[in-house]
Amino acid sequence: VKTYHYANPNFTTTLQGKVLDDTGESLIGATVKVLKGNDVVRGTITDFDGNYRIAPLEPGNYDVEFSYTGFTI
Repeated sequence: VKTYHYANPNFTTTLQGKVLDDTGESLIGATVKVLKGNDVVRGTITDFDGNYRIAPLEPGNYDVEFSYTGFTI
């Protein structure tokens, strides 16, 4: 998972990465949620290659939750 952080509050950042299973296979349609406390800030699902990109995000600390039917990630 890559994250980019900037010190200037006028900037936004991007969270992007790839979701794989234990065998290294891409998980298509996995849910990715960005949380601040108990609040979902943004979310997306992975593409055909397991990639996701969430933007814009304000710089800060977040929890990221991944889920996929039949898996605990």
